[in-house]
Amino acid sequence: MLSAPPTGVADAAATTASVEDVMRLLADSGSVRASFHERKYVHLLTDPIETRGKLFFQPPDRMARHVETPAPVWMAIRDEEVALRDGRGEQRFDLGQSDVGRSLVDGLAVVLRGDLALLTARYEIAFEAGDAGWQIVLTPRSRALRVLIASMIIDGVGSEIRRIEVREEGGDSTVTEFSDIEAGLRFTPEETDEIFLLTRPSPQPHD
Repeated sequence: MLSAPPTGVADAAATTASVEDVMRLLADSGSVRASFHERKYVHLLTDPIETRGKLFFQPPDRMARHVETPAPVWMAIRDEEVALRDGRGEQRFDLGQSDVGRSLVDGLAVVLRGDLALLTARYEIAFEAGDAGWQIVLTPRSRALRVLIASMIIDGVGSEIRRIEVREEGGDSTVTEFSDIEAGLRFTPEETDEIFLLTRPSPQPHD
């Protein structure tokens, strides 16, 4: 159930009476930048694994996740390609050969761009709205994906996604909270190249 409403969210909640309303608002949000704090709860560990960083989205299909702590790791997704950069270098791989992998990686991108048709094709959708905002619960339709993910719970207010909880079939879960959300951004070509790792880093000379 949704919690009591924070001050000033009643008007935003009134505009999100249905999942169609939410997806229209998300579709109109344009490019997005937000800070995130993620906690991964693993039943074998006493404390959650925590990461902090920034999330970027540029419609229709570019998404990047820049982890700042505990160690810098940049991941960018566009079309069928994933680029991963960390202290050891950069690698790129193709998601096209794995329906499960593609669904796991671009599920959030489908929500951020407000693609209700594709979301409905991939997930069973339960929706709830109240003065505190809205909540969407997604259950994978694919048997292969259900082996990994039991459900994805998305909480938001108006056009902003505030929290995502991914519950795994084995009992582990990941909770991601978003803050400092900026929508309607226009990244310059240089920013786009840097954020989404569109250009490869120059090779370092060897001694």
